[in-house]
Amino acid sequence: SLGYCYNARDTDATYAPLPPPVVGFALLRGPILGSPGDTGVFNGYALPDHKNLGMTAFYYFTRGDSSVTDPTQGLYEGTLQFYNFFRGKVGLTGEPFIDPNTTQPTPFALAGDPVTGQGWVDGQLMAQGDRRLGLSSGPFTMAPGDSQEVIVAEILGGATPGVDRLSAISLVKSYAADINEFFDTTFVLTDVRDETVGMPSGFSLSQN
Repeated sequence: SLGYCYNARDTDATYAPLPPPVVGFALLRGPILGSPGDTGVFNGYALPDHKNLGMTAFYYFTRGDSSVTDPTQGLYEGTLQFYNFFRGKVGLTGEPFIDPNTTQPTPFALAGDPVTGQGWVDGQLMAQGDRRLGLSSGPFTMAPGDSQEVIVAEILGGATPGVDRLSAISLVKSYAADINEFFDTTFVLTDVRDETVGMPSGFSLSQN
């Protein structure tokens, strides 16, 4: 449920003399949909026979690379390209991201661990540079007038003496785990909200 961005080099003039930090975005609560036997949360209340979706895709794109280029701005083609990214596919083509280590398709691009060097980490397919990234959750259906609740935490770590760019990743992951646990145990009311709306049995007119 966590996507993050980190510096490609050990130093960065923006943060010098401190080491560069890491920024992460943790999906604390995704959209809710019907799911018999499960219990979801909406507006702080437990809702039976529903569930909250987690992160279903992580994607990135970058200027200047034809395979994962920016969506076209101001044209409908760009809308479709963004929709492809939301589904964890390459925006321009709609083809799945391919993990270069396993050669298997995946909706979670760059899901490796830069700290250990295991899995698909950025830098394997293209040189360091500007990146745009996103995480998404779906699919779900919304009718006109429906409401959904999506809660995301922005987490920063590093820019501290002795915490290098990779150690800051571990720090953000640790913060994310703590935040998820705190959020799940603190911001859910224990009673169950009754969403049933009864039909009126009569009416009356009273003084103000």
